Amino acid sequence: MLFAVLALRGKQQFDVTRIDLQTFAVLGLLMYATFPVLFNSALQYTTASRGAVILATMPLWTALLARRYAGESLRIGQLLGVLISVAGVAVVFAESGLGRPGAPDAFLGNSLMLVAALIAAIYGVRIKSVLARHDALKVTAYAMAIGAAVLLIPAMIKELPGALAAASGRTLLLVLYLGIAGGAIAFWLFSVALTHLAPTQAIVYVNLNPVVATLLASVFLDEPLTVSFAFGFALVVAGLLLTNLPRRSLAVAEPRSP
Repeated sequence: MLFAVLALRGKQQFDVTRIDLQTFAVLGLLMYATFPVLFNSALQYTTASRGAVILATMPLWTALLARRYAGESLRIGQLLGVLISVAGVAVVFAESGLGRPGAPDAFLGNSLMLVAALIAAIYGVRIKSVLARHDALKVTAYAMAIGAAVLLIPAMIKELPGALAAASGRTLLLVLYLGIAGGAIAFWLFSVALTHLAPTQAIVYVNLNPVVATLLASVFLDEPLTVSFAFGFALVVAGLLLTNLPRRSLAVAEPRSP
C-alpha cells in the first residue's frame, strides 16, 4: 500500500542508492523483523500486563540512547514526564496483578520483552537521523518491505499459504486491518511524528497503547473501569504533556538566575 502511494508521487521516489538500501535494511531488520518476533515470543511466556509494563520502559531507553548517540538533551521536566508516563502504565495493570510471577518461564518472557523495548528504542533513535535525509513515507515503505520479506521465509516454512486458505473471512479481515491500519499507516504516522519531535518525545506516546486498549475493552467488551485505571490514565497523559511541553513554556516556568 505504501509503495502504491509512492508511485503516485512519481518515479523519483524509487531512486535510492545502495547505501540507502543498506540503511533501510537495518531499520527493517530492527523494527519489522526482530521486534515482532521478540514481542510475540515474549507473550508466550509472560502475561500481557507484565509485557505492557516492560514495554512502557521504551521511552527511558530511548532517552538514554538519544542522549548518547543523537545529542538529544532532555530537560529535567521532560525526563520526569517520561517517568510519570511509565508509572501510569504500571498503575493501570498493577490492580489486576501482573500475573504469574512464579511461572517458570516468566523470566524468559520478561527478558524477551525487555530486549524488544531496547530494539524499538534503537530504531527510534536511528530512524531520526535517516528522516533528516529521506521522506517519512519512503523510509517506512522500504523498511517495512524488507522486514516483511525477511519474515516471509520462516512464514512459508510454517506453511503460511495453507494457514491463510484455512482462515475464516473474519480472520483475514483482522489480518488486513493489522497490516494496513495497525502496521503501514501507524508506522508511517510515527515516522512523520519523528520528523517534528525528538525521539523520546515521539516514543513516549507508545505508553498510550495499553491504556487506550484497556479503555476500548471497557467500551466494546464491557470490562469494568476502576479508580486505579483513571489514576493511571491521568498519569500517562500528564507524562505525555510534560515530556512534550514547549521549550518556551518551560523557560517561563523556570526561575531566572540572579
